[in-house]
Amino acid sequence: MSGEHYISHGLLKSLSEDGVMIEIEGVPWLKDSERKKFPTKRLVSNILCKRHNEALAGLDSIANRFFLSIDKIDKSYETVHQRDEEMIFDFNGHDIERWMLKTLCGLVYSGISSSQSARIEAWKPNHQWLQILFGEDRFLSGWGFYGLARIYHESVINRTFQCAPISNDSLGVYGSVTILNNKKFLLAMIRPPANKEGTILAGYVYRPNDLVMTSGEHKKVIGLSWDLAGEGGSMVIQYMA
Repeated sequence: MSGEHYISHGLLKSLSEDGVMIEIEGVPWLKDSERKKFPTKRLVSNILCKRHNEALAGLDSIANRFFLSIDKIDKSYETVHQRDEEMIFDFNGHDIERWMLKTLCGLVYSGISSSQSARIEAWKPNHQWLQILFGEDRFLSGWGFYGLARIYHESVINRTFQCAPISNDSLGVYGSVTILNNKKFLLAMIRPPANKEGTILAGYVYRPNDLVMTSGEHKKVIGLSWDLAGEGGSMVIQYMA
């Protein structure tokens, strides 16, 4: 597969603070937990042909709107006169899942990502993942989007976008971590155990109905609709003074 991008340059520019540089971590040339800013153009990698890229073009637009919705709510809690302003945004959760899968496939295929022990090389997404990506098949039960049930935030927001694969020696690549403004979302491409305690998914909600972002007095909501529901409930993001 060659000829197009796993993340559009336009989306990376929107996710960056200044439209030019973006902060990343988890790549082979950085130390553990080291973060560094790179030009957005450097992080665009070839993976899809033109026809396939056009079929997925809408996912980047949806992801961009999702990020900007989070960003708008974050900024509203930093501004006194906007804290009590009602904000409601709605998304199809499966579109967010597919964008996360698209990003994961491109990130690992590009060769810039690594496991805990080594660079991930010569990797290609399997046929089932591609069918899911292009909407020809559904995510299996337990696969897909997970959000941390409760997040506590300081009032000052760190505007960041980070993405890294989840992998091990026995399973290979089986998911990803995406962070938007310090809000962590996981994509699982294997079915987790019934008891998630002790796993990377401990404390996470599978396909929540919404992200409730609150200062205690006021609530702003990002709704997620699902054709195939998960655990439901809410992912609560609590802003602290």
